[in-house]
Amino acid sequence: MNRFLAAAEDRLLCAIALLAPSDRRAEWLREWRSELWHVCRCDHRSTAGSVDLTSLRFCLGALPDALEMRRIFGAGSTRAPIHRSASYCLLILAVILAASWAFALYSRPVIAERHTERYAVRPGLVLILNAHAASGPMNSIPVEIYRKWAGARQRYFDGLAFYRVERTVLAGGGRAVDLPIAHSSSQFFSLLGLPMEIGSAAPSSEPRLILSDLIWRRDFNADPHILGRTVRVGERLVSVAAVLPDGSWRLPGEAEAWLLEPDNAISSGGTGYVVARLKPDSWYAIRNSAANIAACDAKGNEQNLWVFSFSERTDGPWRDYFVPVFLALLVLPGLSSVFLSDKAVSTIRLSWSLTVVRCAFGAAKIAMILGIVYILPVDLAYCSTSGFAPAASCVQFLLTLTLSIFGFCWTVDDQRKRCPVCLRRVTHPARVGIASRTFLAWNGTELMCTGGHTLLYIPAAPTSWFYAPRWVYLDSSWKFLFAA
Repeated sequence: MNRFLAAAEDRLLCAIALLAPSDRRAEWLREWRSELWHVCRCDHRSTAGSVDLTSLRFCLGALPDALEMRRIFGAGSTRAPIHRSASYCLLILAVILAASWAFALYSRPVIAERHTERYAVRPGLVLILNAHAASGPMNSIPVEIYRKWAGARQRYFDGLAFYRVERTVLAGGGRAVDLPIAHSSSQFFSLLGLPMEIGSAAPSSEPRLILSDLIWRRDFNADPHILGRTVRVGERLVSVAAVLPDGSWRLPGEAEAWLLEPDNAISSGGTGYVVARLKPDSWYAIRNSAANIAACDAKGNEQNLWVFSFSERTDGPWRDYFVPVFLALLVLPGLSSVFLSDKAVSTIRLSWSLTVVRCAFGAAKIAMILGIVYILPVDLAYCSTSGFAPAASCVQFLLTLTLSIFGFCWTVDDQRKRCPVCLRRVTHPARVGIASRTFLAWNGTELMCTGGHTLLYIPAAPTSWFYAPRWVYLDSSWKFLFAA
């Protein structure tokens, strides 16, 4: 029995020894085994049971000793703590960037916003608004006026198309649904130049239906053989001609399907939107995305019109990325000094390899910050939108500007406070000097590299002789202070 307990106590000590530092584990275990032997032998007056209980309590007392030893020798280790190392910094940035891109590849609205080729219309397209209704709704053109313009030779336009959004019942996908359907000219999509997911929207004398990607997937189960199927739109039977990719519709008015029909077949009454293509020599007329020009009717009479370019609806997320990043770079010098001082008061100079590694680390941080401030605002702004949303564009702009300013300032501050030798972040700030002796001795904050390579002096108030952070490189005589 005693032999079994002795073996169990030895195994308990071996298990507790795993908590001790690996380089001191063998010595620690030998010391505790020898002391356990003395505990079992020293009290010969005790009974066998009491000796066994005493030795067991003695073995359990080794647990806090191992933990304390690990804490003491771990604090003096020259290995860089992972949370202050350069690799940990890059890992955190990489995780944020990867998570943002993973969401962007999963979210359908974000996918639609990023793929600008889906909604890139032909150049020179404008939206026409009656000059007398410039302050009213944008769908202010009656279809009768549009027919007069389309039947006359225009001075500024070489193509016109009309559409009007009305709620109409669509039946043919297994159930009847009430949808906003755009009753459009047959040449409408040919004028826009939008690509189709499947099918074609070429002009035709027969009425045809274009479905949105959402309706195709929701009401027709993404049937690849949908082309040519006959469906009912209101009281009319039409065939499905194409499916518009998700996120392609950027024009005013929400529509989930488009009924293409000849101009003379569009029902009269009400007003709609007119899209026109400017002639190349008329593009100069557009200033600040709007201009006042004239259109002629069938009798040659001119009518003043407002034309609006909707290119801002088809610019994609890049416009709201480059501008705020440029603004953040402009304000950066006023928020944080970008001129880092690496002046060393010792004779030790950094090798070319360390300089290259330091520059590469800073460049990697900047590259990841630029990637994050692009994709993260897009995720947050467009995650819950469908189609073009002006408010989402504003949100992306503000988020990109805010993240760019904070990201660039953090990058500069982090680079300044990393040891040039090992790239770990300096810690243990200590106040040095007093403010009343600023001009006699230096006054500020001292931070140290726990690897024993450098000290960083940051002056409390810039002076003519000490105006920027200064690195002090430590020679080998300092190593004993940082030894384990």
